[in-house]
Amino acid sequence: MLLKKQVTAIIAADGENASGLIYRSLDLYGRNVPGDISVIGWEAPDFANALTPAQTTLSQNFAEIACNAVALLEKLMRGETVTRNILLTYKLLERDSVAPARHAGQRPSDSER
Repeated sequence: MLLKKQVTAIIAADGENASGLIYRSLDLYGRNVPGDISVIGWEAPDFANALTPAQTTLSQNFAEIACNAVALLEKLMRGETVTRNILLTYKLLERDSVAPARHAGQRPSDSER
């Protein structure tokens, strides 16, 4: 269904399982990564490197997450008001699974596949 709707990219938030399934499904339907559709994964850098093409991923800073969680817990324990929204940094690990988006409605010709 997504393949009929001019989707240009998929973000797989479930790491290895989703990424592998997406790659296999796109291949089954004759779609090329990144020629037809870009794929970005979440974490799993070793697995991302094993895919062909190697998958671009977003990486979380777990130390930053832990420090923020501890700081919030300490404030709560002291009865202080805590911030509900905290912006965390992520790192984009660029590999080979992303290409510039095509213009709306533009699909690769059969010769480009």
